Amino acid sequence: MKNSITFVFAFLFAIAGFASAAQPGVIHGTVVDQQGKAVTGAIVRCHSVAGGPMIKSVPEAETDENGRFTITGLELGAYVLIAMKEADGYPNPRWSFYSHREPLRVTLSSEAPNFDGAVLVLEPKGAAIAGTISDAITGVPVAATIHMWRADDENDFVDEAVKGSFRVLIPADTAVRFSIRATGYREWFHGGASEASRTATIASHGGDSQTLHVKLVPASQ
Repeated sequence: MKNSITFVFAFLFAIAGFASAAQPGVIHGTVVDQQGKAVTGAIVRCHSVAGGPMIKSVPEAETDENGRFTITGLELGAYVLIAMKEADGYPNPRWSFYSHREPLRVTLSSEAPNFDGAVLVLEPKGAAIAGTISDAITGVPVAATIHMWRADDENDFVDEAVKGSFRVLIPADTAVRFSIRATGYREWFHGGASEASRTATIASHGGDSQTLHVKLVPASQ
């Protein structure tokens, strides 16, 4: 019995060692704001340049009280790193709607599987729009898609699926257009239901916030 237990432990350690050898990559770094101050509680994500299955999870880590992070267990290869703290208004720069900067790129190889010294600068703090979406007749919360795009390029957009209540960020000091779409309802545009509202823009400063209580009109009305 004792030999069997010893064998099981040896087997488990061998598996762990194999997994570690197969994915030896580690990235260490720091997240700072626009003023160069370390940011606590920021989320760092590590996207493989090679891509992969959509269902594959993206490695991520949260920064400590010194703004430091460590992502381990990475396969060797090239990655782009992004950082955000959406609760405090710092958007996800993965989408060009929020950022036109080139992300930091790191390559891990068998000769250099450990990268230390990555410095990620958060995007400027965005403006927050929060509120509710409901049926104009019944008042029932509605599942909808918030569609936001830059006024100077309608192809530079981001969509957020929400139900009932929402909070989204828009890039600061940027003219943005904003609509809400839901199956079975007329599309709602920021500024109202008139034709002019389709081209109305929102331009807010970083840290600003506004509240919207949107009542969608059924398409049959």
